[in-house]
Amino acid sequence: PPKKRNKYDILSRKSSFYDDLNRFEESINERKQALALAIEMDDKDRIVNSYNNLAISYTKTKDFYSAINSLNKVLEYDSTSQYAAASYNNMGDTYMAMEADEKALLFYQKSIDTYLQKDKFADLSENQMLDRCRYQGDLMQAIISKIDFYKKKYSDTSEKNNLYRILEAVKMGDLLLEILRSKSYEN
Repeated sequence: PPKKRNKYDILSRKSSFYDDLNRFEESINERKQALALAIEMDDKDRIVNSYNNLAISYTKTKDFYSAINSLNKVLEYDSTSQYAAASYNNMGDTYMAMEADEKALLFYQKSIDTYLQKDKFADLSENQMLDRCRYQGDLMQAIISKIDFYKKKYSDTSEKNNLYRILEAVKMGDLLLEILRSKSYEN
């Protein structure tokens, strides 16, 4: 129903606006309403998007348990889509905020691996097809998150092994840019 989709979109925009103003409790309230509406409409894309966005707001309030719970809900719906890949990246961010560095790195890598399995995106719905253009940017963001992780964790170290990890992540980013620029990547 168009009216419900419009209401969902308005709630989502309002919640993003509250996030931008650092009014996270209000954002969470709007995101919960949007999620309830998505569930009522039985719209899988909007449901998983709502859970991902809710988790981001929870992480900003340091309610890590709720953030991880929301991200796991995404994975209950689908563990191979671009939403799952975004969820893995958001889990990395959440664990990074919790200072659980190794777990964060694990989820950043899982996000990258999920994005790179592009043939798993062949059965995209119409709404997901509209988001397809964001896919490449989201993949790049996952790699940047991994690079940022290494820079933050190891920038003050002289350990060669850790410096190689930073270089490896940067090389992965460069390789991805090449892939994204190549004609062979286009569908």
